[in-house]
Amino acid sequence: CSSVCLLLQLLRRVRQETSLSTLLLSGFTWAEIQQMPEAAELLACLDGLIAGRYEAGQHLARDLRGSANKTVHFLTPRYSLSDLQAVPAAEVIITAAGEVLVSGIDPPGLNR
Repeated sequence: CSSVCLLLQLLRRVRQETSLSTLLLSGFTWAEIQQMPEAAELLACLDGLIAGRYEAGQHLARDLRGSANKTVHFLTPRYSLSDLQAVPAAEVIITAAGEVLVSGIDPPGLNR
């Protein structure tokens, strides 16, 4: 089973067994995804898609895109541009053991 096949298995289960939303960040462009044999089923399983390769020369540290060349596609009414713009640049979690976990799109002031 290919990586797209495995992804579809996961997305089908999420759709059937939960009320979770699905937003896929892909290194493939929108045109490349639409050329895939599984495109219709894949897109039907998603609420949103951020498509395209990361381009360091177009770095963009906001709204989950990573670089300005990436395209955003809202496939259901579940997400909108304001939802993406509201995503914080970083999330910091401090565990009970005192371990600091940092994630996000280019967290400001936290680069190591």
